[in-house]
Parts: sequence; structure tokens; C-alpha cells
Amino acid sequence: MAGRWALAPAEDGGVDVAPLGLDGLPSGPVRRETDLAEAVRSRPGVTRWVWRSTAEVYPRLLATGVRVERAYDVEAAETLLLGHEGRYGEPRSAAAALARLRGGPVPPDPP
Repeated sequence: MAGRWALAPAEDGGVDVAPLGLDGLPSGPVRRETDLAEAVRSRPGVTRWVWRSTAEVYPRLLATGVRVERAYDVEAAETLLLGHEGRYGEPRSAAAALARLRGGPVPPDPP
């Protein structure tokens, strides 16, 4: 189970998780889990988690005593890339990054 896994918190308190291939796309089914901490805890072989925002995910993990050694934070990475290009302050969400990548209209960040 080594490698990267994507993690997306759901509004109902659950989480969607999926293994990622070398191309960054899901390499297996997306699974809905009811508990964020248990989803991470039950996958000790994951070498890096990928999530939208550490500020959204990590406090919930820490509250249950779960720590993650390595993660990609999409919003933090996008903020750094935009800043490097002199475009700091532009939307940094995963949806905005994908829109820029595809050359489409960039949505504003959610509140």
C-alpha cells in the first residue's frame, strides 16, 4: 500500500480516499470512509498523503492523536507557485489550479 493516496474530507464528516498512480491520477477505486483518523491510521504504508488543505485536515487528525509524516497540500503548493510567478493573491484552490492547467476560467476560492 505504499505510495501516494488522495484524501478529501466529506461534508458528512467522512472522507474519500484513493490510491494515486505515478501520473497523479487514481490507480484504484475511490473509497468512502466514515472516519478521517481511522482512514489514515488503517493505511500505515502510505508514504505521502495528498489533500486540498492542511489547515482543514491536519487539526482533525491531531485531535485524535494521528500524525502524518509527509503530505502534499495542494493549496499551499499553488500559493507558492503563484507567488513565484508574481501572481500572489490569485485563487489557489484545487479547482483554480485545474482551471489554469486546462486554460479555463478560474473560479474564486471558496470562503
